[in-house]
Amino acid sequence: MWLISLIVAAFLIQLVVTASWFRMGVYLPHHFGVSIAALQELRLWTIATHPILHRTDNFLHIIAVISGLVLLGREMLPVMGARRFIWLYFGASAVGAATWAAVNWKAGGSLIGGVAGVYGLFVLFACLNPKLEIRFMLFFFVPVTLKPRTLASALVVFDLSGCAFYEFTSAVSPFAYAPSAHLGGMLTGLIFYAYFYSERSLLSTGRAAVASALTPPGPSLPVDFAPASNQDLRVEVDRILDKINTSGLASLTAAEKRLLDEAKNLSPRN
Repeated sequence: MWLISLIVAAFLIQLVVTASWFRMGVYLPHHFGVSIAALQELRLWTIATHPILHRTDNFLHIIAVISGLVLLGREMLPVMGARRFIWLYFGASAVGAATWAAVNWKAGGSLIGGVAGVYGLFVLFACLNPKLEIRFMLFFFVPVTLKPRTLASALVVFDLSGCAFYEFTSAVSPFAYAPSAHLGGMLTGLIFYAYFYSERSLLSTGRAAVASALTPPGPSLPVDFAPASNQDLRVEVDRILDKINTSGLASLTAAEKRLLDEAKNLSPRN
């Protein structure tokens, strides 16, 4: 909520300074958005500030980012905690900005918005839920069933095509979007998953070893389960995270989801 509040506050300030009577329309994007000129002048803080700013001439830009943060936050915060959530959002945005700058160094331009950060979070969500199916009504009457991994793959293909047809050729995109930045954000989400959550990562291997040594095998947690100490809580959280890696979020019981929610405020050790 602090992240969303920051984005909304920045957007309201943008609306004020871009008003005709204020006459400072380019101030915030120029000083806090990423551009080739800003990087050449070593205004490196723009890498951290650009995902807070969004286009004021297209409200869908900020609506899409906030909607993504709300929907993904509800699913991911119990799993990864607020600190890792924020780090991934800004980290994916930073890598997206670096990728965009590398592709567009000669063509120039500027970049604002947190779409790359949301894409990074979405890729992590897709990796953690390989078997999850999302059902919705397309155009309110066409039933569609889609897996997050399928959608993530489609986004990769779409953005690769955008890079090939527009950014690599220095052509003007009709959609005014930055596919290279999106690709950088998605790559960050994949790396984040491989390092923290993949079954073959060192961190997951260590968690599995501790959980297997300290917790006897048994059925799922009872509804009224309450760990005796913080150490017991950490062991159970690690076991649940390993279960998510194997079977996805949908496999958790109500008690396990409650336990993850209660453990969010613990200081992470990784």
